[in-house]
Amino acid sequence: MFPGATTSALYVTAPVYFPDEFATVREAGHDVVIAWLVPITTSEAEYVKAHGWERFEDVLVEQAPDLIDFSRAAVQP
Repeated sequence: MFPGATTSALYVTAPVYFPDEFATVREAGHDVVIAWLVPITTSEAEYVKAHGWERFEDVLVEQAPDLIDFSRAAVQP
């Protein structure tokens, strides 16, 4: 995605860096869900596919990687 990046895929999740009130907004009578595209590595994408997003997010909470660093090392479940 970016030169020198270790990430190769995008993972969609709630924007955890913002207050809960930021998760949805109501516009023109419709709820709009705000999503965060998190860059992840190939091995992380394979883990999500094999084990599901809930287990992957548990790993992210446990290891607390810098999710805005495109060159970070993959989490190790």
